[in-house]
Amino acid sequence: MNMRHGVAARIFLLCALSLACFLGSAPAIAQGWTEPIAPELWQQRLLIGPVAGLTTDWHQAPVRSAIPLGVTVQFRIQVPLNWSVRWTGASEIDRNIGWSTAEAKFSALGSHTVSYAADGPRSDDHFAETSTFDAVNTAVPATVGYDPVSVSALHLTADSVAIDPQNPNASSMDYFFRGSSIAALRQVGEGHYRTSTNRTLVLEAEVQPSGFAPLIEWRLDGKPQVKMGSPAHLEIYTPGPHTLSAGPLGNEKQIHLDAYMVHITSHQQSADDIPGGVPVTFKAETDPPGYESDITWIASTKYGSAKPWMGNGPEFTVEFDDALSAQGEWLGVRADNAKIGVDRKGEPTCQSCFDARRKSCEGGQTPETAGFCLAAAALQFQSCLAREAGFPTPQQTLSPTECPDPKPQFFVCESFSGVCLCIGDGDCERLKNSFQCQGGSFINVFGLFGLCLWNLEPKL
Repeated sequence: MNMRHGVAARIFLLCALSLACFLGSAPAIAQGWTEPIAPELWQQRLLIGPVAGLTTDWHQAPVRSAIPLGVTVQFRIQVPLNWSVRWTGASEIDRNIGWSTAEAKFSALGSHTVSYAADGPRSDDHFAETSTFDAVNTAVPATVGYDPVSVSALHLTADSVAIDPQNPNASSMDYFFRGSSIAALRQVGEGHYRTSTNRTLVLEAEVQPSGFAPLIEWRLDGKPQVKMGSPAHLEIYTPGPHTLSAGPLGNEKQIHLDAYMVHITSHQQSADDIPGGVPVTFKAETDPPGYESDITWIASTKYGSAKPWMGNGPEFTVEFDDALSAQGEWLGVRADNAKIGVDRKGEPTCQSCFDARRKSCEGGQTPETAGFCLAAAALQFQSCLAREAGFPTPQQTLSPTECPDPKPQFFVCESFSGVCLCIGDGDCERLKNSFQCQGGSFINVFGLFGLCLWNLEPKL
């Protein structure tokens, strides 16, 4: 008995972790993917079986949908055998270690609800869902409510890809890191399109009556996809010609889609450097070949700029400028579904810290304070270089992980109209009748001002 229970538990766990076991259609999953645009309109656990004339596989049940009058449909949920399940609007016809299956017949016009409540041995083991189905006469002409199901057209679209000129760095990185390809969707004929693999497309079906839109089953090369409904998202993972169909069985509408896969051939990820300040040419090929002119390129960098940001064709030449910062360097290019990048976690150098501090000094400062800010930046730069060369310095001037705070603070000294200028987390000690700064380095500027170069340590 214990062995049987152990085997049953393992089978249930495998089914719970396997989408193919959960919904079937394993070959279709490997080839494509569909997802409703409004997932909140679909149940999370309740599944609906094939609906005669409309669907051929198990799918997540819609929260509400029309349904043909007179059909008998099965529903099921995945639930442990030691849980109790109560069905309303449907009758349980099978119970095993992984599933509770129920059946409902929609024999009257109007709205019907199918719901379940499942409870486990613990007090918080509970879940329940309810779906509403509006029965419509789709099969018997010249009778009350006759309204046959039909799909008059299928539409395929994709979002546009363009760098935001107001925020090109963030915009380019969004496109680089998103899961979907950036390829253009091209219509090459009536109901015939072309794009790269992994491109998220929007599917829509013109359905009559419109209430049947949630029961639109998308079939890729004849295989039903896991999720159904209109509108929906589609991605295709394998290159080559594909046929997408939807609608009542025997009266489907079709779209033909040619998918190609891009490979960047000129560079290898993490193996080839992408230098800055000089033009770099990237090359790519497609599988199957012949679609290289369709390729969309995007240059991406976290810091600095790229010229140009976008391009098309088998080659793309770009120049990255000022991509290296004190925080490091991140840059790369994307070609439709393919991408390559360089990520260097920068340990700050004397030069990178000075550059960052200099830029801070130039923004939002008066000429007087900017002068002191730049003087402090230069002094700390020299101190940093001295420390790196092995000369003794009063205190550390460069953290091993980040630059000192580039925003100095100014305090008026009490003698000779002196100014104490403090860098980092320190605070200048204002001493009466003295230019001395406690714990820091004192420098006389132009014989008029005292400048305290306070390094990272706070005043004790």
